[in-house]
Amino acid sequence: MLRVVSLDFSGTLVSPDLMDYFWLELVPLLYSRRQGIWLSEAKDEVYAAYEDVGKDELRWYLPEYWFERFGIADQMGNALVEARNRMRVYPDVASLQSLAGKCRLVVCSNMTDGFLKVLTPNLGIETEGYFSAVSAFSLTTKRKEFYSRVAEALKVEPSELVHVGDDLKADFEAPVEAGWKAIFLDRQRHHPDVSPSITNLSALPAVLERLVVSEPLA
Repeated sequence: MLRVVSLDFSGTLVSPDLMDYFWLELVPLLYSRRQGIWLSEAKDEVYAAYEDVGKDELRWYLPEYWFERFGIADQMGNALVEARNRMRVYPDVASLQSLAGKCRLVVCSNMTDGFLKVLTPNLGIETEGYFSAVSAFSLTTKRKEFYSRVAEALKVEPSELVHVGDDLKADFEAPVEAGWKAIFLDRQRHHPDVSPSITNLSALPAVLERLVVSEPLA
């Protein structure tokens, strides 16, 4: 029996170019304005700083750390609002409304609480809440430990959860290692041998029904 459906955020519910814009365009733009330098120069300095910290460091994922480091902490609220306004929700997300009343929906993401608090209300679907690997558990990626701790927080057995996402390792292999079920969202069909998988969220309700072999979702 599946009680909870967990959804990845970037690349699953919304286009991933949002984060590229935020980190690679908006942050350098704000920095260039604050420092009074050309945008190209600001990008060089910002990108070098990212490289200096690296993705293995938790602070690499924290907007508050970077906005403080670049002297633009007072701009973070406005930047998050701009990110929300630029967010492009995939049209097939609307199909998830058919799961209402059948199971609990949560978002499980590597994005911080700061992003998720601002962005999730604009998805157009009702979710119970969100779990950030970075903010909730101080993890730099969604790995087995993350999914185990989410199950504990939700007070359900791992076998009663299914995660859906577009990253083969973080959204498919890791939850399976934690005892969850997982469905790989392969929008571009890069991994046709992975099963179960879908290319569109509209197919999710039918796949969930097959997973529980005609049992109710909750």
